[in-house]
Amino acid sequence: MAWLSGKRAVITGAGGFLGSRLHSRLSGLGAEVLPIDRERDVRDKSILTPVFREGDVIFHLAGLANPQYCSQHPEEALSVNALGTLGVLEAALAKACSLVVLASTSHVYGVPQRMPVDELHPVAPSSPYGASKALAESFCSYYSRFRGLKTVTLRFFNIYGPGQRGDYLIPTITRQLGGDTIRIRDFAARRDYLYVDDAIEAFLLAASNEKAAGDVFNIGGGKLYSAKEVAETISSLSGKNLPVAESPSPDLAGGARELSADTSKAQKILGWKQAVPLEQGLRRVLGTIGN
Repeated sequence: MAWLSGKRAVITGAGGFLGSRLHSRLSGLGAEVLPIDRERDVRDKSILTPVFREGDVIFHLAGLANPQYCSQHPEEALSVNALGTLGVLEAALAKACSLVVLASTSHVYGVPQRMPVDELHPVAPSSPYGASKALAESFCSYYSRFRGLKTVTLRFFNIYGPGQRGDYLIPTITRQLGGDTIRIRDFAARRDYLYVDDAIEAFLLAASNEKAAGDVFNIGGGKLYSAKEVAETISSLSGKNLPVAESPSPDLAGGARELSADTSKAQKILGWKQAVPLEQGLRRVLGTIGN
């Protein structure tokens, strides 16, 4: 990653769970990081323009990443995730930035027709979150193909790690370790989990590889785990050995109950592969609780 030394890297969403980790990693590699912290800033040209004027590469992470919130506020999801991305692309093109790397999501696939899904799987989102990100991807494709702006899209599966908050499964479970029972909504839902440091590595590889320009890559673990398996593993690793109970409730987020990644394209072109399996990543999460 020596090419990053001295480069000026803009990160939108730099104050978030993923953006803060990318900020730290880029700084450690000698890059000058130009952060844009608040999601609403990506819709404000007066903020984007002066920052982008100084940037060599744009890592576009800002957005609404909670599928349930997007389902409840679809217009806001469209505004921030899709139109915000359009604003980022326009600003990058106007200021002659060399590359935009978009953080997208596996939710663009919707309910899978086959698994694991590769990048040729139809994009058919089944939620406002997935639809807003699919539109963001379409804007990137257009600017790459017809406007001369290099873009790379990374479709992340379920990212987790220390410091993650909200109603995502793993922080929902760890918050309950002080009680007498771990309760989760759906035992059978199965997800493909990706440790945050592996996601950061994908950003760096995508930005450094000329062959990645104009393309889309799945970034995930490639293995499915049920919510019950994850809860039981956390309970065991924590030493609490709490019982796990199912508390069914409506799924307001939409999306698929099962989705796993085929990452062979990322492995072949980017040289990326998962380095942190789920149990190891969960140990790292538990090691930071209370610190």
